[in-house]
Amino acid sequence: MSTDRELLALAAKAACFELVLWQPDGTPHAGLPDDTVSWPWNPLKNDGDALRLAVMLNLDIRPGRDKVTAAGDGAWEEVSTADRTREEATRRAITCAAAAMAER
Repeated sequence: MSTDRELLALAAKAACFELVLWQPDGTPHAGLPDDTVSWPWNPLKNDGDALRLAVMLNLDIRPGRDKVTAAGDGAWEEVSTADRTREEATRRAITCAAAAMAER
């Protein structure tokens, strides 16, 4: 996964969400969002979205001192807390694990 947008798209796929994105003029946006379109759902930034995603996919979350691990259905993702807060690392681990599940 090269971008957060692609990561979010895969996480949405794992959760069986169909995201419809709207442009400022009220028309649907095709493809992945760009800088003019914001995600209505973002587990990388929103604790509630991340928790709902983890529960929906039955992820096992293990916050540690140096890293956070999220695992489920054969997918295992670790995110370091060196450059992120524990909360940011937890949200990213959840989202990465969900995306990995979608790629399987």
